[in-house]
Amino acid sequence: MNQDNNVAIIGIGLKFPGKSNSTGEFWENLINKNNCTVNASERFSKFDNNTENNENFFASLVESKEWDNFNSNQYNIDSSIEQLIDPQLKQILNCTTQAINDANLNENHIKGSKTSCFIGSTSNDFHNYLRFNKKLNFPVGSTNYSLSNMVSFIFDLRGPSMTINSACSSSLNSICQGYESIINGDCEYSICGGSNYIFDPEYHKAYIGMGIVTKGDQSKSYDEKADGFVRGEGVGIIILKKLDKAIIDNNNIYAIIKGVNNNCDGSFNKPSYIYPSKEAQANNINQALLNSKLKPNQIDYFEANAPGMPFLDSVELATISMVFNSNDDDDDDDKKRTCPLLIGTYKPNMGHLEGASGIGGFIKCCLMYKFKMFAPTLLFNNNISSVVNNNQLKLVTELTSFKKDKINCVLNNFGATGSNCSVVLSNY
Repeated sequence: MNQDNNVAIIGIGLKFPGKSNSTGEFWENLINKNNCTVNASERFSKFDNNTENNENFFASLVESKEWDNFNSNQYNIDSSIEQLIDPQLKQILNCTTQAINDANLNENHIKGSKTSCFIGSTSNDFHNYLRFNKKLNFPVGSTNYSLSNMVSFIFDLRGPSMTINSACSSSLNSICQGYESIINGDCEYSICGGSNYIFDPEYHKAYIGMGIVTKGDQSKSYDEKADGFVRGEGVGIIILKKLDKAIIDNNNIYAIIKGVNNNCDGSFNKPSYIYPSKEAQANNINQALLNSKLKPNQIDYFEANAPGMPFLDSVELATISMVFNSNDDDDDDDKKRTCPLLIGTYKPNMGHLEGASGIGGFIKCCLMYKFKMFAPTLLFNNNISSVVNNNQLKLVTELTSFKKDKINCVLNNFGATGSNCSVVLSNY
């Protein structure tokens, strides 16, 4: 195995909806096809007492007590400012500790090291709450830049540190940056991931007004009844390390990043700013495959963005077909397949985690490698044959065991304003 550009995932920490506070609990929600959506009206009423509690707002939420589960003494944070720190930051710190422990690392081992930290997030809800209630006494505790920089401060990490906001592709872009910091030799470790926290009802109302949030209580990706996504929240953190060093140090290896790529639509065949470009997405996936030294017909599974918005899902399916499908007139042997490309998404389980959506799908893929099984996608009632040539795409609707030793995956994530990101994974 050529290990020059291979990066290992050696640790995971997470806090996702459905009481998913560990990798095991997250996996159980996936394989048991649990819908983790709840009524969010009570959460929103805590932001603004004028919010009507009888409004049926639905979202996939982490329990409020879990957002508040934080020991300031553990991180030497003054208790007087704890209530002014974004719950996202608190749980990013907790999930970082969880990932460090999962990787069997000693915090002293990375203390003072050139470890990078990249966190993807779009949520400013808690900062807005403090400002709305005139409690903005410690603004650096509730601003997005602290989501990464505070981690670097608390754990004394001296590599690059930044928070990335590229809309819904933020967390996967953070992984791309972490990957690059490893293969470029800038860092031995990278702590990266993303977060999303839902608290401000005005954002939710705006999304409803735009028609992108479902009127129901579940994201119905690829379903004939799809009418938008359920908003979701959570935190996911991973630790990256060069594969050859991880092997030497006998680290636990969940999966291997073979290659990454990100690009932007620009205005390439886009009728509007928030409409996706099939061509730009296809170019991005093709470049990620080229970077990973894999051909389209070597990919076994595709974890799709698929938030449950019909026009986005259909464009992405057309993109997948463009990249991976061959036809009778196609002379490209790199596309000719002996079995269908499996596709799936976790959005019907957990909702669309917005800025953290990429890390959710990424961790799902890591756990599929761990358990050697493809997790199912919920609520498939639609016929997608219009974009499938010769049955070359197949949606995974039941828990399915791996049929061979080597499994290659592509994970796709794109932002509403044109920032695309793809990661190619393989098992060790």
